[in-house]
Amino acid sequence: MKKILIITGILTAILIILLALLAVAMRWELTYDSPRLNENITTATSLPYGTIMGSLSYPSDFLPQLETCAVNIDTQESYCTYQMIQGPNFTYNYGYQLQVPPGSYQVYSKINDEYEPYRAYYSKFITCGGESTCTDHTPITIQVNADETLRDIDPGDWYAGI
Repeated sequence: MKKILIITGILTAILIILLALLAVAMRWELTYDSPRLNENITTATSLPYGTIMGSLSYPSDFLPQLETCAVNIDTQESYCTYQMIQGPNFTYNYGYQLQVPPGSYQVYSKINDEYEPYRAYYSKFITCGGESTCTDHTPITIQVNADETLRDIDPGDWYAGI
């Protein structure tokens, strides 16, 4: 009888520990937000970052899951996120946010599908207003400084065919 009580106590303790771990795990947010294309990237914790924010869009009556990336023009390192932020400050109520080291970047979004080659860049088409009279689809290079937030960097030029 004593052995059964000891075993029951041990199993109860293990169960409590497992439930506590499960509760902690359930609070973790399952998003992907890290350097993507170059797996050898190291993150320097002492380096101050800048923030890039903008609205997300897609030429349809729905917004699919999008991956948004900022590519450093000098190093070709990419910083990407699948996280789509919802809020009234974004066009169509969805946007993104990326933290990147200081540098020059081009920003694009793409459908989260490895077979879909199209990328929607933040381009001159977007800053022109996205109208049919806007014919320049050249991606815009932005300069990100430490501790700076750049807003309205909207990667929505799905018509460039890039």
